[in-house]
Amino acid sequence: MLADTESSWRDWLKEYRGSDDLLCLDPAHPVQRYPGRIALWRGEHLADWRFVGTPDYRKAPHMVLAALSMLLPKASPDCTILAPPLAASPLARQILLLIDRLAAPAKILAPSHFPFSLEGWSVGPEPVNLPKEFPSVVMNAQRKAAWLAMLEGCTDHELPLAKLSFEGSRIGSGHRVTAHDFERLGIRECLYGEVLGDFLFLITKGALSEEVIARALDAYHCHNVKIAHEDEYAGLLIGLARANGQDAAIGIIENLDFEQGVLRVKVTISDVANVQTVKLGLQRIDAKGNELPDVKPWTL
Repeated sequence: MLADTESSWRDWLKEYRGSDDLLCLDPAHPVQRYPGRIALWRGEHLADWRFVGTPDYRKAPHMVLAALSMLLPKASPDCTILAPPLAASPLARQILLLIDRLAAPAKILAPSHFPFSLEGWSVGPEPVNLPKEFPSVVMNAQRKAAWLAMLEGCTDHELPLAKLSFEGSRIGSGHRVTAHDFERLGIRECLYGEVLGDFLFLITKGALSEEVIARALDAYHCHNVKIAHEDEYAGLLIGLARANGQDAAIGIIENLDFEQGVLRVKVTISDVANVQTVKLGLQRIDAKGNELPDVKPWTL
């Protein structure tokens, strides 16, 4: 089912879906239960899910397409797929066409006022009269309630950084700058650093002077620097994955502590023994479920 920003499929799903599998590709949709993920539902049962890291699909369309490719083989042949409500643009239409190609649907339904051309699809979209979507104030309140429900179901954990790998992050992308290197350069404000190509990435606990930055760039033969503060990680949406790559939990970072060598998290599972990968999202939230300014991709 194709979607736009003005219409809602909620009544249609209640009337016609029945017990069919449902794969909704909008990470902000209430059906996900927790925002920032893509879930495959079998009736009322959660069959599987994939972490996206933001309720705004426009900021991570590659993650939405990846979730579709991984979840679709697990869906039943009569699965209903709900596309994200993309605003009209050539790129948005291309994303929808990619979804069409991956899903190979037997039937396509579209809102009667669908803004995109109905040419070029694998199956001609059939128009459906739909009610208007809820006002944004209602949708924002629904999402805040979902964030609170997620946080209430979370457990606190400390994960040893030495045993973790990171995805969606600059951490782990390049060659590590050791604490000994920082000490040798007289840079005490830096907690972590990496060199990747001609880029120097630093995580600090305080401000760096221009002189210190220039010294670090010169020492590692870099021309560009990206600096993150340790506090920027607090409240960041994350997913945890097991060694086999299976997403296991969603939650937030409470504290990234390089001095103690631990990542303190609040996540939706109680057993983190087999967790190996931390997936960083883009959305940040506070303890009351309020959405904070999100982060730009690949800044942390």
